[in-house]
Amino acid sequence: MNAIEATLRGFIHVLSALGLLLLLWFANLVLTVPAALAVSEIVHQDIRHSEAADTLKQGFDLEWHSEFEHRNASDSQSPGLAATFDPRYLLGVSPQLANLESWWSGGLFSRENPGMLLVSALALGHGLLWTFLLGGILARFENRSASRGLAEFSGACGQHFGPLLRLALLSAPLYWLLYLGGDRLMDVVGDWTTEATAQTAVLVWALPAGLFLAGLLLFTQWVFDYAKAAVVVERKGAFSALGAAVATTLRRPFTTITIGLLHVLAFALLLFLWHLFGPGTEASSWTTVVLVFLASQLYIIARLGLRLSRIAAQLEVLRSSRGLRF
Repeated sequence: MNAIEATLRGFIHVLSALGLLLLLWFANLVLTVPAALAVSEIVHQDIRHSEAADTLKQGFDLEWHSEFEHRNASDSQSPGLAATFDPRYLLGVSPQLANLESWWSGGLFSRENPGMLLVSALALGHGLLWTFLLGGILARFENRSASRGLAEFSGACGQHFGPLLRLALLSAPLYWLLYLGGDRLMDVVGDWTTEATAQTAVLVWALPAGLFLAGLLLFTQWVFDYAKAAVVVERKGAFSALGAAVATTLRRPFTTITIGLLHVLAFALLLFLWHLFGPGTEASSWTTVVLVFLASQLYIIARLGLRLSRIAAQLEVLRSSRGLRF
């Protein structure tokens, strides 16, 4: 099976599992709503006796936000919460670009990140939830003729949670080494370009180094994706599943890379469409607030759909490489 065929079948599998997609969206929403309500309450307490309550109805007030950051910088009752209320995470594609930069640079885990503890806690919770649900997702795509009830889905989630969690723990030190190596690489590039006076000269070294690091991170993610699929398809433990994933990527490197890049391009297209048609911060009535919320949730559902389609495509490749068919 080639990459194009696997990718198309991955999208078809997602379209046939819209209930699963909505379940993942709801789980994501439940996980994030408490933090969103906490941030909302902090902002409400800050502006309720302020003129900013009126100016913010007309658009984002950078002068108020600067004062807001200063007032909450040393608030021990909301460590990290106020720091997450940032224009970079509110405007159009800015949140996605900021997240991509943090993923690429490892900045999400930097001690200089004022919201590190809160964001890391949310990321840990999301990671554990996704690891649990992934067993049911893979089982659903692996056997589409099986019962689709919630009990069967939950049973598959619990059955595969242990090996999938061990895989996640195995990936942690590897990602740490990649970020450490990437940090050292960018330090070397910085030393080489210290005396450069033209921006082009800096890009000649920095751009290939950045693309190399991003490629390593993506390829590592794809290998572990195959390992997760092997846990369910071949009923393997964490170590043997990782070995099977490495063997699959070595036998099918072009297919592995092409599927990954096709989904990267699909994500870039989604980001571009969100940039063109996504809402800003001009909402000044409950109607526009609700419309903005609905639009943002549709965007999140689309992103989840892309992620599921990649999982289904990789599952197809793994099964076809073992001579298995749906």
